[in-house]
Amino acid sequence: MTRTVYVVGNREAPLALAHFKQAGFEVHQLIASSKAQTIATVKRVIVENGADHIVAIGGDGIVHAVVNAVADLGPHLAGNISIGIIALGSGNDFARALGIPIDDEVAAAKVALLRSTPIDLLNTTHGWVASVATCGFSARVNAQANRMRWPKGQSKYTLATVRLIGTLKSDRITVSLDTVPLPDRQSGSLDDRYSFVSDCSLVAIGNTAYFGGGMKICPEAIPTDGHAELVLVKATGRLELLRYLPTVFSGAHITHPKTTVYQAKAITLEGSTEIVLWGDGEPLGPLPVTIKVIPNAVNVCLPAGTAILQWALSGKGVRSRRRFRTPPRSESTQ
Repeated sequence: MTRTVYVVGNREAPLALAHFKQAGFEVHQLIASSKAQTIATVKRVIVENGADHIVAIGGDGIVHAVVNAVADLGPHLAGNISIGIIALGSGNDFARALGIPIDDEVAAAKVALLRSTPIDLLNTTHGWVASVATCGFSARVNAQANRMRWPKGQSKYTLATVRLIGTLKSDRITVSLDTVPLPDRQSGSLDDRYSFVSDCSLVAIGNTAYFGGGMKICPEAIPTDGHAELVLVKATGRLELLRYLPTVFSGAHITHPKTTVYQAKAITLEGSTEIVLWGDGEPLGPLPVTIKVIPNAVNVCLPAGTAILQWALSGKGVRSRRRFRTPPRSESTQ
């Protein structure tokens, strides 16, 4: 019986397609010109054709559309579908976090045919997110970067940041989260709920570690442990933010006094409707928004030695929470 792979994307990848055919797969190329059309087309081939292997070719935007299409179908169908990724976009942050080869068609094509692994997703009021959901200055930088045709890759986000630093402002946001208990707490359960108000320059909720073309904004986010990492950067000045940003590439920013890190299964952000949530480099919608972690939402083909795969196969529970904390009582509003 001939195996079939359905490919969809906004980049040409002749070497990847050739590899699929050499490996004995029949290749069906799906044509779509927008996010909505991509989602509809992928859903259609799954429901009508019984497609069980979808390969996204491009950047985080096309991955975002594919995971939205698959996850929308629910666990009964999504659980039988493998997603491969040929990372040829500007950011490639989801692929980077999962250890999938970037800008290497053949290497990525080989991974795209491997056995898939269940991966968590963030389910938001405005749709699914594979990597990081964010609002505040980072979202405005993303919007600026999306309008730029040059430069390519991570440099685009750096230049967008420099262009917008003069417009830096904070947003007052009410954050509510279901936290996991910390080791030093005498009591508590997974249902503990906290709310607090903060003036934020940036808020990021990570299923995976990276956004902005390689910035390690949520350095301990693991997409197989059933929890999201919330990174909150309190109101900061322009020069301070410029000094702060280089530390994000290594994840060292989480030690900065204006950065607070939380871990939760569900997070609600409330604020002005002018504040827009972005996810996977795409605009999602205005606040208020609720973000929930959905374990094992989709299956993604991963390299054999990737750390994420090793974590998933280990059967470990929640990771060490040394760097995570609950809001201090002075911040809490309930």
